Amino acid sequence: MNKFYDCTGVFVGESKNRFLCIVRIDGIETEVYVQSSCRLENFIDLRGKKVYLKKIEKPKRVKYSLVAFRFKKNFSLLSPKMANDIFYRYLLTKRSACYGLRSEILKEYQIEDYKSDFYIPKTKTIFEIKALLSFDSTGIFPTIYSERSLIQLDSIEKLLKKDYKCYYIVISLNPLQKRLSLNIETKLGKKLLELEEQGLIIEFKYVKFNKGFWTLYNC
Repeated sequence: MNKFYDCTGVFVGESKNRFLCIVRIDGIETEVYVQSSCRLENFIDLRGKKVYLKKIEKPKRVKYSLVAFRFKKNFSLLSPKMANDIFYRYLLTKRSACYGLRSEILKEYQIEDYKSDFYIPKTKTIFEIKALLSFDSTGIFPTIYSERSLIQLDSIEKLLKKDYKCYYIVISLNPLQKRLSLNIETKLGKKLLELEEQGLIIEFKYVKFNKGFWTLYNC
């Protein structure tokens, strides 16, 4: 099996700094980087659970980042950044032929006042990727208020009016969560519905570790 981690440990708790947590590695309590803008305790209690860690290439304060944990005989990702990496690899495969020509894919490309996650210049196609961490049977997006996401949608709206093709991809990090729905009671949900009428394409996917690889599936 292809390893997506370098070592394991036992989750102790989150630090006051929302980007740090404590993991017991070989019996030693160690600070570990958490790649999430929200505290994990808002979604799941990881205390005492086995977690999977990845070495940071150029470590400064900490040596490892939190990647995943074991969830009902599967792995659930804990790193939103990995969702972007997995989607990029997906774009390079034949399975993503529905998105058209993909000979050149630019990462974090700036278009006017909007920074896309991925951009295909040949077809003026934009991809905005959002990771969802939820352990309900049906995932609801969004779960939290995000001013940044609303600002992004304002920028996307301007680009839609200039004939850019825009995809808004929500990826569940829970491998068992095969149903996702839009929370239209939130400002973000209402704005997404509004932009969908203007041409925004909203897709829901989930990611699962299968046969040694992280793989995307449609909900």
